[in-house]
Amino acid sequence: MNAVAQDVRYIVTGSGVRSGQPIVAGTRIAVHGVLGLILNGARADGAVESSPPLMKAQMYECLACHEDHKTEIDHAVIRQMAEEEARDSCGTRMFLQKSAAF
Repeated sequence: MNAVAQDVRYIVTGSGVRSGQPIVAGTRIAVHGVLGLILNGARADGAVESSPPLMKAQMYECLACHEDHKTEIDHAVIRQMAEEEARDSCGTRMFLQKSAAF
C-alpha cells in the first residue's frame, strides 16, 4: 500500500505558540481546542461560529490533523478539559464561600 501525501494548508506548529501544539495558521486557536468543542457536542457550524476567525475548511483540517495525531491531541484535549474543570470548581467554591458570608 502506498502512503498518500497530505497537503496541510491551515495547521502549523511553532515552539513559541501554544507550547508547540498544532494550531490553525494565523491564529492562536489550537487543534485540540477545536476538537474539545466537537467532543462537547458542538456541530461543525457551531465550532466555526464560536471561534470567529475559524473557517469551515480550517475546522475540517483540525479533524484531519486529529486523525493523523490522535494520541497527542487526545491527551491535549484531556488536559484542557481537566484545567477547565479545575477552574470551574475553584470558581464555584469561591462563589459559594462569598455567598455564605452574606
